[in-house]
Amino acid sequence: MAYILEPWDILISTTIHPDRLSHFSNSENWHQTFIQESESEVEKLRTLLVKDFVAGAKQKKMEFLVQFNQGILIRLLDKLHEYRNSPAASDKTILLYESISIHVRFILDFIEEYFAKYFDRNEKVPISYLIPSKEEILHQLKRLQKLFAINKANRFIFARLNTFQLY
Repeated sequence: MAYILEPWDILISTTIHPDRLSHFSNSENWHQTFIQESESEVEKLRTLLVKDFVAGAKQKKMEFLVQFNQGILIRLLDKLHEYRNSPAASDKTILLYESISIHVRFILDFIEEYFAKYFDRNEKVPISYLIPSKEEILHQLKRLQKLFAINKANRFIFARLNTFQLY
């Protein structure tokens, strides 16, 4: 049985996997083809999700659909993040992965905004969402360390701040 994210799942998990991209590198604009394919899925997915909602799907069905798709989208974003950080990734492949990540994030954000009642707030967060947060925490931690380093009497607080660096 097919599911609405199947085209993206196949595209990301199989077609544009870093190990398979060498098959397409002979073509000049191979990456644009995949970006356009992904872009065409965005509106289809939005339409299908809204259609189920408007059709009056039962609450349990909507909750299942939203959380099932949420989990798949997060997994796909994590794969794209992993692919983007692959040592063999060229500029074209990084552009490809970033572009498709934008499409996937758009649908995940759409689901979170329009189906908030069913969105699982306890679900894993995509790695790409955590990176800016972690960088901001580390930046603020350095500022706090400088502030507390001025006053050596605050050794207890300074020791606690150092444990955050392990995060």
